[in-house]
Amino acid sequence: GVPADEAGKSLATWQASMRLTHKESVHLADVINTLSDNMNAEAGEINRIVTRMGPLLKETGFGTEGIAAYAAAFKAAGADVEVCGTALKNMTKVIAAGSGGLTKERKGIYAQLGLNPDTLAKQMQDDAESATLLVLERLRRVKPEERMVLATRLFGDESIAAIAPLLGNIDALKEALVVSRGNVDASVFKEYTNRMSTAASAGQRFTANLRALGIEIGNKLLPATSRFFGFLDRGVSGVRGLASA
Repeated sequence: GVPADEAGKSLATWQASMRLTHKESVHLADVINTLSDNMNAEAGEINRIVTRMGPLLKETGFGTEGIAAYAAAFKAAGADVEVCGTALKNMTKVIAAGSGGLTKERKGIYAQLGLNPDTLAKQMQDDAESATLLVLERLRRVKPEERMVLATRLFGDESIAAIAPLLGNIDALKEALVVSRGNVDASVFKEYTNRMSTAASAGQRFTANLRALGIEIGNKLLPATSRFFGFLDRGVSGVRGLASA
C-alpha cells in the first residue's frame, strides 16, 4: 500500500495535473492498488510513475486506467522507477509524433515494422493504449538479434532498459490492461479494513498470550510465594510474642 500522507498528496496532485475530479482520483488509486495486488510492482512505485508521467500520457490520449497499467507493466518488468518514467515518456512522444515529428531513421523503422506513423498518431488520440501495444507487438515480432537495435533507435538508449524486458513479456502488459479495466472499486478501502482487522486480531492474540503468560508465571511462583509469606508470618508472630513478653 501507499502511506496515508503520500496517498493524500497524490490525489491532490492528480486532480491538479491531470484535471481529475475527486471521484476519478480515488478510482485511480483503486486501480493502482489492484494492479499492485496482481503484479510484481509495489503500489508506491506505480504511484510515483503515474504521478510523474500521468499528465503527459493523458495529453497524448491515455486514460487513467491505461496510464496505471503501463506504469505497472513497466515496473513489473524490472526497471527502476526513473527509467520506467523515461521510457514511457520517450515511447509516447515517438508514437504520438506523426511523420512530421520523426527523423528519417525513425520513419524507416516504422516502414520496416509495417506501420504508418500518421495513422498511429491519430489512433493515439482515440485509443492510446492499443496504439502503443500495436507498436510493441510489431517490435516483438522482429528477430531477437535485431529487436534490441530497432527499439533503441526508435525510443532511445535511456529507454531500452525498461522497454527490452517488457518486449519479452507483453502478456504481462495485456494482463495489466485487463486488470485496470476490471472491478477495482473500493480496493484501497478494502485493503485498509483488512489491515485493521489483521491488526486487531494480532492485538487480541497478544493480549491472550500475555494473559496466559501471566497465569503460567503466577502458577510457577505461587508455591514459592506461599512459602515466603508463611515464613514472614511466622517471623512476625515471633516478634509479636517477644514484644508482648
